[in-house]
Amino acid sequence: MKLNRKVTNIQFIITLTAAPFALLIMYFSFNFFLEREIDKKLMLDESKIANLIENGYLSYKISPFAGFRVVSDSIAISQSVKNEVILDPFLNKNREFRTLTTIKKINGIHYLIYVKQSLVERKHMVYVMVTVILIFIVFSAIIFQIFFWKMQNKIWQPFFNSIDKLKKISLGDETFPKFDPSDVDEFNMLNKELNFMTNKILSDYLSLKEYAENAAHETQTPLAIIRLEIEEIMQDDLPNRVRKRIYKVYQAANRVSLLTEKLLLLTKIDNLEFNKLEVVNVTDLMLKEIGELDLLIKQKNIAISVLVKQDFKHSMDLYLLSILVDNLLSNAIKHNFQNGKIEIVSERESIAIKNTTFENVEVTNVFKRFYKSSKTENSIGLGLSIVERIAEISKLHVKVESLGNTITFHIQKKIV
Repeated sequence: MKLNRKVTNIQFIITLTAAPFALLIMYFSFNFFLEREIDKKLMLDESKIANLIENGYLSYKISPFAGFRVVSDSIAISQSVKNEVILDPFLNKNREFRTLTTIKKINGIHYLIYVKQSLVERKHMVYVMVTVILIFIVFSAIIFQIFFWKMQNKIWQPFFNSIDKLKKISLGDETFPKFDPSDVDEFNMLNKELNFMTNKILSDYLSLKEYAENAAHETQTPLAIIRLEIEEIMQDDLPNRVRKRIYKVYQAANRVSLLTEKLLLLTKIDNLEFNKLEVVNVTDLMLKEIGELDLLIKQKNIAISVLVKQDFKHSMDLYLLSILVDNLLSNAIKHNFQNGKIEIVSERESIAIKNTTFENVEVTNVFKRFYKSSKTENSIGLGLSIVERIAEISKLHVKVESLGNTITFHIQKKIV
């Protein structure tokens, strides 16, 4: 759920939750103030009746809901106000009235004066007012929701612009977009930090890229000289003991050279320098690579079976795909035993490579950098790490299974 939708929903829920409490408060408040007004009117009417009595209008007909009568002198002077249900002579049915009863001594005589006021109109007025306010609250909440939904895209547009620019950032372009200032302080703060962060990332990336390229170049040159000199020395007539020691140095130089190449490749992959996407047929490339590795396969007399149910096609960089396929097949050959087997199964959404192996493989560690089993001393331990990293940036998933003396690598499309 989007943030603005969540905020408006919370506001709407709070409004609807608070509305009943607000209505109750208003209902009792209206009742209280209307009751006070009725009491004032009753007291005013009672004063008028007392004036009539005092002025001698004892036979004056007031109304069915107001009047007076003489009471015993022993009754104390008092006043009371209460609600009661009595018969309304006009409607001929019981209705609720508010009654003021006063005992006063006027001209030496005790009179009981009573005044009644119907409460039906008051209740009706309260109900009408509460209903109108309730309708107003609900209508206002709905209008506010509609208005906010209409305005939210405009309000949040600077944020969405920044997100769109972030999505388009690519390290391979070596240039990052600038985040424009906004009239909203919070978005200005965000864009300011994004500008600082992206500039720092770009600077660090360019420095790392330059360092990696320079280090690889400066390392490969002396290594090439060392290997060339060793090859020339080995052409001389040397004792076997010396020749073996020199050959170990030659192997170490080759290993360092290969390690440098692999680490540079990993750095370039991590920096997303390979981004020429195209739909490639993984199955066809796999079959082509098998042909190129035919000599190594024959050396170990490995039996290869290929089952193509459907071609596995995927959108990715062709160069990275060739490295991925080469590493997987080379791994299947290198870690296989004499007269072993390799089985390849191609389907529409995946391809699997299964091979026999002489190693006890730790499945949880196979993709770790520099991981090697005890029987693969000539391996530098980066081939499968490169496979996993290529798969990650190419939206592929690599799953490995080990059963007995076989290991299977499944390459399948990621479910987005």
